[in-house]
Amino acid sequence: MNARAFVRVLLRRVETERDFVRSRRARHDLAVFHDFHAPPYGGGNQFLLALRRELTSRGVDVETNRVSGATPACLYNSFNFDFARLRRFRRGP
Repeated sequence: MNARAFVRVLLRRVETERDFVRSRRARHDLAVFHDFHAPPYGGGNQFLLALRRELTSRGVDVETNRVSGATPACLYNSFNFDFARLRRFRRGP
């Protein structure tokens, strides 16, 4: 691994830890894990963008790529997100 890649990984980990600490006292209705991209970009991306927009317009409090301490549900795309980040936000054993 070269120095740039190492720094990139390290910065991502620091960001995850910062977000984890900040999220513990928060509560949202739903967490969505997905590496979102500006459209047009794939059907799954388009669907999740539309779903998030629709749920938000109906008053559902949706957070992206983190699970707060009291958030009851998490929706994630089967492969297109940061697995290590999701594991860090996991509650329980």
